[in-house]
Amino acid sequence: MGQILHGCAKTTETIRRAIQNSKESIAKLSKYYNLNPKTIVKWKKRLFARDADMGPKHARSTVLTLEEEAVIVAFRKHTLLPLDLRFANLNPTLLVYIVVYRGTALADYQMLMVKLNQKRHSNNIL
Repeated sequence: MGQILHGCAKTTETIRRAIQNSKESIAKLSKYYNLNPKTIVKWKKRLFARDADMGPKHARSTVLTLEEEAVIVAFRKHTLLPLDLRFANLNPTLLVYIVVYRGTALADYQMLMVKLNQKRHSNNIL
């Protein structure tokens, strides 16, 4: 199986290793591989031939604050219920907070409340 490259990639690990191990001048390598001389210099300096990770170093929510995320994680660990039942047990004031401060549309909120009530009645949760 070959290496998966993004659309703008011009080098593979094989080409990068060849660049790193080559004794040719930067200009000759640049011309041979049809690459910018800066790219040749970059790969000659690196100690490895794989692509460096470009994503975030620490995954985090783009929607929730750290405090909100911690509350949700604690709630999930404490209840040990399936996700739909956890959601049905949430405090309605928390839902209002989410609607007001997170910009959820009123229609979405009303639909959410209808679904919550249906879920509570079907699971005999009051």
